[in-house]
Amino acid sequence: MAYNNYNKNEDLNSFIKSNFSFSFGSLATMTSAFLQHKEISKKEFDALIEKTKQKAIQLNVDLFRYGQEKRFDEFPELDERLKQRFAEEQKERKLGRYHSSEIWGLLNNRVPVKKFFKPRVFTEQEMKIMYWGTIIHSGIAKLFNFEEKKYEIKIDDEITIVCKIDLELGNDIFEFKTTEDIDKYSTLPDWYNLQCQCYLKAKKLKEMKLYIIGWGFARKLFKVQFDENRWNNIVEGIKDYHEKIKKFWSKKK
Repeated sequence: MAYNNYNKNEDLNSFIKSNFSFSFGSLATMTSAFLQHKEISKKEFDALIEKTKQKAIQLNVDLFRYGQEKRFDEFPELDERLKQRFAEEQKERKLGRYHSSEIWGLLNNRVPVKKFFKPRVFTEQEMKIMYWGTIIHSGIAKLFNFEEKKYEIKIDDEITIVCKIDLELGNDIFEFKTTEDIDKYSTLPDWYNLQCQCYLKAKKLKEMKLYIIGWGFARKLFKVQFDENRWNNIVEGIKDYHEKIKKFWSKKK
């Protein structure tokens, strides 16, 4: 199971806390498959939840003890190949072409104009997390025999927003995000919402689904509605950002 790497300096309580959502989500998912056509009382349901919690805790206790006895083996060939693949897939930013996944970062100065053309440097751990997400996305797409499609929203003669949608089934579109703990998202983060606004605009839809996916395909669903005001803010924000880039880099020439 894809639990966090064991840290010899981590205590048992911290280990359980950091990995509980994985184990509970996986166990709950397996249990739910057997309950689809079975009616149970609230008392029985509460007892089942408590039993699943205790199983998840015990599973993590066993894993922690195993980690104290044995370190997880290294796989340097995999780590090196992930670095190479990640470097191959990084795209050079171009003036006037802005990816929907970066819209929030551009509008909130997470990508300063002076660094727009400079490739972002990722840590090894960040690369592993991001590529794990890529594997999940591509695996789901393969299940549905779906090939990623690219859409472009032309804002004006100089500006285009590029969208790559994870999955389309008929008239429905889906976005997938991966995380270690799906329960940390009680509401949909704004950076995901703005990306979805772009997708909805590109497809001329009123609603789409975004799933936060954890271990064992534990998942949390957010239904995102198109918001005209948010879209207008995106358009005005990206226009302003575009002009700032042109002004800054024209001085550099």
